[in-house]
Amino acid sequence: AYSHKLSKNKKQAVSKWVESFINSLALKYKIDFFKYESLCNQNLFPYKNNYIRTIDLRKDNDALWSQMKTNAQRKIRKALNNGVAVIWAKPDEPIDDFYRIRSNIISSTGGKPIPYLYYKLIWDNFSREKFVNIAYAIYKGEKIAAIFLIQYKNTAFYLSGGSMRKFMELEGHSLLHWESMRISKANNCLFYIIGSYNPDTKKVKEKNIQYFESRFGGELTQCVENLKVYHPGNFFIFYQAKKIMRNLFPSR
Repeated sequence: AYSHKLSKNKKQAVSKWVESFINSLALKYKIDFFKYESLCNQNLFPYKNNYIRTIDLRKDNDALWSQMKTNAQRKIRKALNNGVAVIWAKPDEPIDDFYRIRSNIISSTGGKPIPYLYYKLIWDNFSREKFVNIAYAIYKGEKIAAIFLIQYKNTAFYLSGGSMRKFMELEGHSLLHWESMRISKANNCLFYIIGSYNPDTKKVKEKNIQYFESRFGGELTQCVENLKVYHPGNFFIFYQAKKIMRNLFPSR
């Protein structure tokens, strides 16, 4: 992400330096294929004007609670008062429950969920090193919401999640974000990236997601644009991240 203090020319200079640096690593270590994408594309929305919402975990828990909007605090209290609890998945635990919950909310809105293999590959390769975590909201013994987190160095990233449609009023997903912030802080993370923000979107669904995330506070930082794939000696810029991901992970 760019610092908000950088001018347009400096942002372009930084981008060129990043491209040159990655290319030099590819040549040095004989990497055949390397890919990175900006955080604005984590939900596969390839916008040019995009931001990430970052919550500063260096504050104490009371300050983190106070920075949230009143309606977010109210929904978290509602979940707790209704007896909703949070549990964390074990590294060797299957991700079937997570994918069932994620698919339920996506399918109910007419969307197409990312294939199971996408999440399974991430979980199988990184869960034992604690780079990824999955948390569930539990109500009367049933998993009603889930959240998939990535932790790298001092930052926790919200990758994906959702609530079972019939249990959305219990606000399990709101409680999960609050608990994820607290646990990430306890795990020495300094920042919690809750999602992306596109001020130009006209889609109601995306506006609703952005509003939900904004209730937890945080600051907006502009992202590097687009998805970039690097090969030694050259690189290619792709503007259709959705299409690329579908090609990489076709539905089964």
